This record gives sequence, structure tokens and C-alpha cells, in this order.
Amino acid sequence: EKAGRLKKSTWVSCKGLSNLKSLKFLENGVLFVCADNGIGYVTANQEYHAVNTDEFNSSIDHMMEDYQGNLWFTSSRLGLLRLCESVFSEIPAYKELGESVVNTITVWNKRMYVGTDHGLCIIRPDGTAEKEEPLMDLFAGVRVRCLRTDQNNHLWVATSGRGVYELTTSGEIRC
Repeated sequence: EKAGRLKKSTWVSCKGLSNLKSLKFLENGVLFVCADNGIGYVTANQEYHAVNTDEFNSSIDHMMEDYQGNLWFTSSRLGLLRLCESVFSEIPAYKELGESVVNTITVWNKRMYVGTDHGLCIIRPDGTAEKEEPLMDLFAGVRVRCLRTDQNNHLWVATSGRGVYELTTSGEIRC
């Protein structure tokens, strides 16, 4: 401020990071922090978040953002790391459904149908899971391998061991 002196405006603890190497502000107001033992960022509202980079956690020197929005980090010991936005979305209902291998997903009649190794899960438009649905009972414990809709808006369900099912919008089920 006055006479070339700096004044502390905010203090944010970067818990877990040690020996900070560099700071990088992005246009959205996020501040990335590179350190000897990892990476973190501080949001515009002063909240710190650690970034899990698995094994890329040593001597992180610098960070930059490219024209596609990818984040690049350099390490004098490990080389380069590129982080990019995932094309996948996390759906809150998946937490309710537990862990399972997802084999196939399709949207039919405004609901998301998820085929797993243990059956069929149905997600409502608001992101919550259907609890009681006859189709879920029909495929309970069955490996659902593929879900597709056709030009008549019928849902086709291919299973392992139980065949292929056609579901019509009027509620008919054909095996």
C-alpha cells in the first residue's frame, strides 16, 4: 500500500502442501498452487481443494492452461501431466445404487436406464433413482449388457443368459 509496503488481505491454508513452487491465476478466479508434494487450488470464495494426481506428486514446478482448457503441470522429476475435463457426469443417484459395473446407458421416455452386472437401474430426470419399478424386478440379478431404443421408441434390453427383451411405450414386454 503506502510507501511500497504490502498488506495482507486474505490468508488461505493449503493443508497438505509443502514448499510452494508457483501460483497461477486462471480467468475464472481460481488460483492453482504447485508444490513439492502436489497440486491444489483456491476458489474465488477462498476455499482450498487438494487435487488428487495419484503418482504425479513430486516437485510440481509450474502450471499453464492451453487454448482448449486443458491444465498442464510440470515436474522436474516426473515430466508433464495434462488434466482435462471429463466427458462423463456424476449422477447423484449412483451413490444410492452402490458400486456396480455399468455396461450400458440409454435415455428412454425421459429417464436414464443403466444396465449393470446385477440388473437394471432407472434414474429420474431429477437425478434420483427409482426405488420400485417392475422392470427393475424383472432384471434383478441379471447382467444387462446392452440397451438401445429403436425408431418406434421401443427399448431393447440384451442380457447375458436371459435373452433379449423388447419394451414398448404402452408397457408390453416381449422376450
